[in-house]
Amino acid sequence: MASAFNNRVFLFVASKGGLPSNETTFAKSLQNDNYSTALIGKWHLGNDCKVKGDNCHNPLNHGFDYFYGIPLTNLKDFGNDGESVVLSYYPHMYLTLSTTAAIGLTFAFMLYVRNYKKLSFFLTILFIVIPISLVAFQKSIQIINSVLMRNNQVIEQPIEFQLMTDRLVNEATEFITKQVSEDKPFLLVLNFIKVHTGMNFLLFTYNQF
Repeated sequence: MASAFNNRVFLFVASKGGLPSNETTFAKSLQNDNYSTALIGKWHLGNDCKVKGDNCHNPLNHGFDYFYGIPLTNLKDFGNDGESVVLSYYPHMYLTLSTTAAIGLTFAFMLYVRNYKKLSFFLTILFIVIPISLVAFQKSIQIINSVLMRNNQVIEQPIEFQLMTDRLVNEATEFITKQVSEDKPFLLVLNFIKVHTGMNFLLFTYNQF
């Protein structure tokens, strides 16, 4: 899904939009021919339209009978190694924020000494709240975006990624076994999640040009 920004993908689970409902996917075509269809793994084509949880762009509305996976993508923040997509873009973010805050607060103190108390108070709040808000945002990416779904229900947040590949394979195996036992034609789309992170993909595509 394209956008006008540097990241031509959805960056947040709460992003509104996705694969248009009038698109005919091959899953929908096969579903109409009585195939059982399942998507396991990464979707990243949107989930909600207008309000959180309306699931209008969920795979279930695009020809899949079953969905187990993530509606977004694998971000660096989801792991346990302390890496972050934001810090990949801005590796000196903490240094920049602390330096800016120090300069701003020093300037605010100088204004206070010169009896510009209201302006000093405003700048103090500004140079404290903004850095804290940015750090809080960076630290909360995992909790906000790391979502595992079964059909249209969130079943895990944040995701435990340690055995995720095994869990996807087990889900796929169970689906295949069920369809074979019922002697029913099926379509299974299995998109592994740990192939790359969002930042690694951007670096890869950049290096190709």
